[in-house]
Amino acid sequence: MSCAREAPGLEAVRRRWGDRVRFVVVSLAQDPARTRQFAARYGFGEPLAVTSGNLLAVLGSGELPSTYWLDAQGRVVASIHGAAPEAVLEAETAAIAR
Repeated sequence: MSCAREAPGLEAVRRRWGDRVRFVVVSLAQDPARTRQFAARYGFGEPLAVTSGNLLAVLGSGELPSTYWLDAQGRVVASIHGAAPEAVLEAETAAIAR
């Protein structure tokens, strides 16, 4: 599962940038207990959200994981579809945080 492959890098980026960038992990599992187990396994901090696959359609993606960066007005300013290495997540986050 590519979500599991990306999770450690995403959490590392969240730890480095969490004081300047808000991170929200959104799960399509539709089972809050399963989402909490996944989050605990990979060290994700709060907040966690559970939603349906409709969110991906609204955002224009059908691939997991999908990572989105939003500006202060809630507009998508960057996205990656598919698992991304930590260095790519870091670079995108740094660009948004400036």
